Amino acid sequence: MDGSAASETESQHPENNVVEVSASKVSAEQQTEEIYDSTSEKILRNFIEAYESLPELWNSSLDIYMNKTKRNATLNKLLVIYRKLKPEAKLADVRRKINTLRSNYRKELKKIVTSKRSGIGTDEVYQPSSWVFYTLQFLHK
Repeated sequence: MDGSAASETESQHPENNVVEVSASKVSAEQQTEEIYDSTSEKILRNFIEAYESLPELWNSSLDIYMNKTKRNATLNKLLVIYRKLKPEAKLADVRRKINTLRSNYRKELKKIVTSKRSGIGTDEVYQPSSWVFYTLQFLHK
């Protein structure tokens, strides 16, 4: 089919193009809703995913981990996300949030280890109920 035949088809049936455009418009609107869904859980998930993608903030074996200037620059990336949750947030709030997440992760991990050591059956080993624990599994690498 040459280019002129395609043009003839489009001009003869313009409603086909409208339907396609409308369908793609709906799809774009749905994507926008997903991106800008302002529930705190989704924002926190985005925050944790961004945190995971920035190993210089959590992987102490990297040289950049000790570079305070670069760490602060990286924390600013997380600040942008965290401000969706708390618009007036400062860099100290991001540090505090990271510390809280890591502390809670360690507490849950300790509960698992303690329950395994207690000698109870494998069916009764402590299982964290929070999705945050499972999302932070990268910290245990």
